[in-house]
Amino acid sequence: MIKNIGKILGGAIFWAITSGIILSFFYSPSNKEAYKSIIYLQYFIPFGDIIHNLHRISGDITILFLLFHIITTRNTNYSKKYSFLLIMLFWSIIFWGFSGYILKMDQEGYSAYQIFIHI
Repeated sequence: MIKNIGKILGGAIFWAITSGIILSFFYSPSNKEAYKSIIYLQYFIPFGDIIHNLHRISGDITILFLLFHIITTRNTNYSKKYSFLLIMLFWSIIFWGFSGYILKMDQEGYSAYQIFIHI
């Protein structure tokens, strides 16, 4: 399984990007329309709820396996550039995940937005 972490990570990133592209056709990021577009996507678009859940789950798997990949490769003799790339990828995925959490603009997303503003 340890040898397949990169493959699982690559697959999760692929599905997150693919489902994100599909979701971008139906999502409006404005404050007034964000929650409505999520509800429209989940209830009125065929398989919209499945695509939305695939996007969320693949993002969570990406964060988990990227962290696991960083931990398992810390004792190997990779270059500093590769280690730096992994750390930057980790923080960019954390940022993407948090921004996706906020962009739903439901009660949880709005509360996270308020916390982020006040930090």
